Amino acid sequence: MIGFTKQEKRYVIVLIVSFLSGLCFDYYNKKKVIAGNTWKDKQILEINTLADVTSSKPNKETISTEIRHLTDKKTDLTKKSLVEKININKATIEELQLLPQIGPVLAQNIIEYRNRNGSFKTKEEIQKVKKIGQKTYNKIEKSITVK
Repeated sequence: MIGFTKQEKRYVIVLIVSFLSGLCFDYYNKKKVIAGNTWKDKQILEINTLADVTSSKPNKETISTEIRHLTDKKTDLTKKSLVEKININKATIEELQLLPQIGPVLAQNIIEYRNRNGSFKTKEEIQKVKKIGQKTYNKIEKSITVK
């Protein structure tokens, strides 16, 4: 390091140490993947173990339900939406977001419409909500009710 100032030498050393740390970190992560210690692999192992316990031939429905259970923090809401239709007159923002094509903004629009105009009389009335048209309605129609 001839010809460098003291501060330049420090910068070069920091760069070299950073580069070597990055290489070590990358090598460590590749080793984890090879060893099968990734989060996804653990989840698959848990699903396979569950499948072995529950039946000799797991069906796709059981496995997909378990994947949702293991990966979704809102497990209760997910199970509820799989079993029964969502009542758009009583649903919370979180429950409305479980519907296909409905994110936080549309869920808020539905609640605001409901508060302004009262309960929905028919499922089709949801199309009056801002940004919900025929295409969105067609995707959510089978998942909603107006009890």
